Amino acid sequence: MNYIKKIVHVTKYSKYSVVSIKDNTKALLLLVTLGFIWSFGFIIARFVTTHGVNPIGYSFWNTLGTAVLLFGILRLSGKKLCWSRKNLQFYFFCGLIGIALPNTNRYFAAAHLPAGLLAVIINSSPLWMYVLSLCFKMEKFFLGRFVGVLCGVIGILLIIFSKTALGVGSRGVFPWILVALITPCCYALSAIYITKHKHKDSMTLVSGMLIAAAMMLIPLTFATKSFYSIHLPLNLVDGAILLEIILSSVGYMILFKLLRLVGPVYYSLVDGLVVVVTPILGMLFFAETLGYLMFAGVFLILLAVMLVTFGQSFVK
Repeated sequence: MNYIKKIVHVTKYSKYSVVSIKDNTKALLLLVTLGFIWSFGFIIARFVTTHGVNPIGYSFWNTLGTAVLLFGILRLSGKKLCWSRKNLQFYFFCGLIGIALPNTNRYFAAAHLPAGLLAVIINSSPLWMYVLSLCFKMEKFFLGRFVGVLCGVIGILLIIFSKTALGVGSRGVFPWILVALITPCCYALSAIYITKHKHKDSMTLVSGMLIAAAMMLIPLTFATKSFYSIHLPLNLVDGAILLEIILSSVGYMILFKLLRLVGPVYYSLVDGLVVVVTPILGMLFFAETLGYLMFAGVFLILLAVMLVTFGQSFVK
């Protein structure tokens, strides 16, 4: 669910550089709704993975369910997937690096890290995108964006050293923070790959990647005996899994609408919203506490995302 919102940060923004005033209210409503949907994804993942569902099994259901729903919507809209050899290579590469691997990885981390902390780490991906874009010479150096990267690194370090954020007396948490950082790096790599291949139809793109990711997760799930059987009547865990599938699908629909309405620059604000909202939800659902260092770290990462996103003028 979290993947497609990452690819918009490294695309060309000139078409949507100025948001029209009449679209602001509608766009703001969509933005806030989407931010809460993404935020609840972290809450559901922590709940499910701490109540007996293997992260691989959860990733399987989330990916397959969302793939089926989005593909159905795609077909109802009259669109088709292109199954050429080139597109298949594209779907499977991005499905692996952009969905199956990073999502499964963050579900493993979700069982060991507070939901708010995990959301902050995952939504730091624009920082790594900018760094990788500089390495691949896809971006020019801008001081404002570089300062944003530094703020993000400092923010992550503050959170790591916040005992309140990690839970007093917790052991072995630091390795899981390093594990969680694999996910935004995967998002960044796949986003750069997508940008270089210039695919235009986001819905077709995501549907193909989700189907490919599901096909890869099916043998892994059964080979590792990680399959979780959804029961009837549904229990609370089963309901949470199905709810996340629905929320992910609705989130994609809102995302596509928002991108068409105002473009990726304005949409990028959702990262900041998720960074703020998820720790609050973590306090409400799991009694996660936020210390001063945690607040400072969240603020710095939020500032970093804004600086990296808006640290250069996109108006040409």
